[in-house]
Amino acid sequence: MKLKLPLCFLYFLMTFSVRVNAGWQPVPDFGGGTREITTYFTLNNKGYAGCGRNNTGEKTDLWEFNGATWTQKADYPGDGRISPAVFVIGNIAYVACGYSASTQHNSVWSYDQLLNSWSHKNNFPGSARYSTIGFALNGDGYLATGFNGTCLNDFWKYNVSTDSWTQLTGFPGSARQHASGVVANGKIYLGLGYNNGTSYSDWWEYDPGNATWSQKTTFPGGARRGAITLYCVGKVFLGTGYNNTSYFNDFWTYDPALDVWQAFDTLPSSSRYAPAGFVISQCIYVGTGSYNGIVSPISLSDMYRNCELNSIEENIYSNLTVSYSSSRNELFIHSGLNNIHHLNVRIYTLEGKEVNNAEVTLQSELTSVELPTLAGGVYLYIFSAKGKPVKSGKFVL
Repeated sequence: MKLKLPLCFLYFLMTFSVRVNAGWQPVPDFGGGTREITTYFTLNNKGYAGCGRNNTGEKTDLWEFNGATWTQKADYPGDGRISPAVFVIGNIAYVACGYSASTQHNSVWSYDQLLNSWSHKNNFPGSARYSTIGFALNGDGYLATGFNGTCLNDFWKYNVSTDSWTQLTGFPGSARQHASGVVANGKIYLGLGYNNGTSYSDWWEYDPGNATWSQKTTFPGGARRGAITLYCVGKVFLGTGYNNTSYFNDFWTYDPALDVWQAFDTLPSSSRYAPAGFVISQCIYVGTGSYNGIVSPISLSDMYRNCELNSIEENIYSNLTVSYSSSRNELFIHSGLNNIHHLNVRIYTLEGKEVNNAEVTLQSELTSVELPTLAGGVYLYIFSAKGKPVKSGKFVL
């Protein structure tokens, strides 16, 4: 069920002031030099980036990053490749489709991290394409959208054990290329992108349990394509990109449980299109990409890390737990904090109706919040401190 919070509250969540650049720190530049539209992925707590292109042409190299140093690995065995779909299952990364030398591809290759080697798989049975996107979920791979001369909105599932593809019900949004997407909380999220002069800001969720798509809250940062999307510490991080006029260096977080976007730290360097990124030890890494237009892009090699993925207030309140007493009709907040802290406590039905709004002073161990008479069911709580949401969850009456 889609959670629809009050519009005034959503507006507040999306527009509160943030720490500009606060958590971003430079790390060693990408080992392969300047690059845009790279192939990138996270595999067993290491980051990988390669292929892509710069002003000397399309590339086949692959590099591994451990958070401190880059190490070159086995080259991608196909032609230089840009804009494929990538997904990771176990110790294997799969790279499907893409573009090189004016050719659209439907080839699929797998990279074995333990063996540092590539293997050719059965070709993707859909149309050859690039500017497509891949996902891994529950041991299966997925591929969606892309461009083959026309923008696409088809959706496919890959079975690793049989090395075979099955076409699923198509993505219900507009056909597009250079979309953004991520897997979070057992769901696939896909949105943004571009088609024939139009950039998008819509955001969709795919539930594999019932094989259905549902539209979620629109991305508030503005329509764009080539934005990077990463999942870490229970949040989606989305930023950068291009809207055919302007490049971006902003970042936003998305809470899949609440269907809420919030502004995050701006990347401290050049605005850029189609950067690389990955997650290592609960830190996000972002870098490379390009600016100066699609026809004559200037590629970048700089990389940045952000480990401050929760605000100061979120870190303080991360250990709060909540329980409900039906006999007393009270919500109990277990804090374990030694100092006095002040919280705003709001409670909503799953339909988004606010049923409680209270200012609470946390005691050292246990604080109670008296509730109005509520019908049995599931309720959502949102705690805020200093004007920022710091804790959310659900409880059942």
